[in-house]
Amino acid sequence: MKEEYRILELIDHYLSGQLEGEALHSFEQRMQADQAFREQVEVQQMTNNLLAVKEQLPLMEEMQRLRKKSQFRKKTIRYGMVAGGIGLGLATFLFLNDGNSPQGPDSDSLVVVQETKTPDRQPSSETQSPSKEVVKEEEADMPTSKAPQKETENKQTQAKETKEETQKEVAVDSLPETSKRDINKEEIAEKKEARKEDDVVVTKEAVVDCDEVTIEVPFEVANTCQGEATGSIEVFPKEIQGGRLPYEFSLDSKEKFTDRTQFEDLAKGEHRLFVRDGQGCVKEVLPKPHIFAQRCAPEVAFNPSFGETWQVPVPEGQQGDLQIMTASGDKVYETAVFEGDEWDGRSSSGEELKAGYYLFQLKLSDGKLIQGGITIIR
Repeated sequence: MKEEYRILELIDHYLSGQLEGEALHSFEQRMQADQAFREQVEVQQMTNNLLAVKEQLPLMEEMQRLRKKSQFRKKTIRYGMVAGGIGLGLATFLFLNDGNSPQGPDSDSLVVVQETKTPDRQPSSETQSPSKEVVKEEEADMPTSKAPQKETENKQTQAKETKEETQKEVAVDSLPETSKRDINKEEIAEKKEARKEDDVVVTKEAVVDCDEVTIEVPFEVANTCQGEATGSIEVFPKEIQGGRLPYEFSLDSKEKFTDRTQFEDLAKGEHRLFVRDGQGCVKEVLPKPHIFAQRCAPEVAFNPSFGETWQVPVPEGQQGDLQIMTASGDKVYETAVFEGDEWDGRSSSGEELKAGYYLFQLKLSDGKLIQGGITIIR
């Protein structure tokens, strides 16, 4: 359990940008080599993003409330302006009619006109007064409301996008587990592709001094048999120190690099092994691998009781002298042999040899000596 907490804490430091230097390099190497660990990092990052969205939900609700309040104020101002305009026009009309009316001795008529006009003026003044106040309020609010209008629109757009992302995540959470895994795989694949593109850009823009780069490559050598090319060299990429992933290798050339980690069918002698890292830096592996030749005794087993024989390994066009001895060195068979000759497990006197292990020595006409062992089964 403590190890799991340590890994989660390490991943959190990486996602928050707290890892630097060798710690960051080791973390990236582990992500490159360990797929399960890399997927765990990606899941942790997705979890952090979801938590960040949830923290923004109260802000989204407050912005929505402010938006509704702003729309209500605009409607109130608009309707007030219309009412004020109507009241102002009506008052002007009544005023002009009052000034042009005929004056006469009929005071009753004048009183009637005044009584009919006075009620009309009063509503117009009452209607005009609130409209002026509304207009004044609009004029007072306009300098302060226009300034944050653009900022409010930007916040509304951001809140809308955040809401859509939240709805998408809620929809994903409601899916079956199989569908969730499929969607997560698609998102992980998209992130991997995006990271690859980012890595390419960084590689092109970054200037690397390869003279300052050191790469240590562990390797193992297998020797060859005398007169043959059976040696091999194997490298171990997971144990490489220095440079950056991925690594490629080349043997006896700086041109043909490959991701192969084993080179086979090599002859004896000193070879040159080169490594190229992900930054394009090429280094020769030291010390140089050296393959030595050793005696490789062929082992043979046959059962004379079933009519089996041993074909003597005489190359085409040659002949040689064959000697067969017991394990203690006592000679039991000797003869001249040619290409295609066989031995049936008898001694030079024609007696059947006992079951057991024997040694043979074949000296060819070109001077080559072949030695090995023979097991007789009965």
